[in-house]
Amino acid sequence: MNFDNDTTSNIGAIGPGANVKSAGCGGNTHGYWAGNASYGPNINKVVYATDSVGGAIPGAALSAGRGYSTGCNSESYAYVCAGASSFNSYVSIVDRITTTTDTAERITSADLPSANRKQSAMATTAHPSAAYITGGVSPATTAVSKLTFSSETSAQVPGGALVAARGYHTATSNGTNSYFYGGGTNDNGSTCSSDILKTVYA
Repeated sequence: MNFDNDTTSNIGAIGPGANVKSAGCGGNTHGYWAGNASYGPNINKVVYATDSVGGAIPGAALSAGRGYSTGCNSESYAYVCAGASSFNSYVSIVDRITTTTDTAERITSADLPSANRKQSAMATTAHPSAAYITGGVSPATTAVSKLTFSSETSAQVPGGALVAARGYHTATSNGTNSYFYGGGTNDNGSTCSSDILKTVYA
C-alpha cells in the first residue's frame, strides 16, 4: 500500500507453505512473517526499499515450528508470540528476531502467562516500551499480557482485560491507547463481533 496515493500493487509471491496463518513483525527497513498453517518454523523476509521478497531465511528459524501466532516489534527486535505447535496444542513461546542479523532465538523470560497460551490471531499493539498480547481462542479469552521490551518479560494485565472474550481480531495503537477491532467470540471464529474496543495503558 502506497500511503501517498492509497494504491496497492503486487510486488511478488510468498514462498510455498508460508502464506497462511503466519505471524507478521518487522524492523524499520524490512518485515518478517514466520510460521504457517503447517506448523513450520520458517522465517521469511521482505525488504522495504527494494520490495524484494525472499524465501525462508537460511539459518533463521523459530525455536519451535508453529502457526496461528502473532507478532510485534520494538525498536531493535521483532517477536513471534504463542500460537499452536500442532492441532489443539498451544504454546506460550516467545521468539526474538534480531533485525540487524536476521537471527532468531527463544526468550524464555518472555514466555506468555498461561491465560494467553492460545492461538488464532491474538492481536498485538505496541508503544515504545511494550507490546500487549490480547485474547485468543480454544477457548476464547479476555486475557491481556504485557511484553516489556527492556526486561523481555511478560505478565498478565488483569485491569486491561478485553470487555468480551475473542480471538481472530486485530488492533492498532497511537502509543497511548489501543483499539481492538471485531474478531470471533467462539473457538472457530464463526460467531463474529463488530465491536471496537478501546484500552488506555499506563
